[in-house]
Amino acid sequence: MSESQAGATCPVKDLESNTPDSPALTHFRLPDECQDDARPAFRNREAGVEYWVFTVNAVILDGLQHPDKWSSSFIMPTDPERPYKWIPIMIDPPDHAKWGQVLAEYFSPGRVKGLREAQQKLAAEFVDQLVSDGGCDFVERTRACSRRQSSSR
Repeated sequence: MSESQAGATCPVKDLESNTPDSPALTHFRLPDECQDDARPAFRNREAGVEYWVFTVNAVILDGLQHPDKWSSSFIMPTDPERPYKWIPIMIDPPDHAKWGQVLAEYFSPGRVKGLREAQQKLAAEFVDQLVSDGGCDFVERTRACSRRQSSSR
C-alpha cells in the first residue's frame, strides 16, 4: 500500500455469517459473493468477533509483508480463545520465522514434489472407492485416510 493510499478509505461491507438461522454452509458462500462488491476488504462479524478479510491478492501480500501493521495470526471466530495454535500460521514474528526455519525442509519444493506420486495414488484410490460405494461420509473417510497415511510412515 502506498503512502497516499494509507489515509484513503476503502469500501466496507459488513457481513455476519453463521447466524443461528443460516442454512448449512452459508458461511462459505457469503464471503465468496462479497468479494466482487467489497474490494479490497470486508469486515466480518461472527460469534461476537469482528475481523477483516482481504479480497485482493496485492492487499493480502501487503498485509503478509508488513507484520508491523497486520498480524498474520489466525483466529477462529467460533473459538477465539482456543488453548492451541496452528504453527506457524497462528504466530507472528519473530517466532514465525523461527518455526519457518524448522519446518522448511519438510515443505521444500523438492520434498513436496517427491510426494506427488503417493498423493495422486491416494487420491485415485479415494475417488475409486467413492464411486464404488456410491458416496461416503467425507469426514470419516478422510480421517481413515489420514490414519492410514500416519501408520505407513
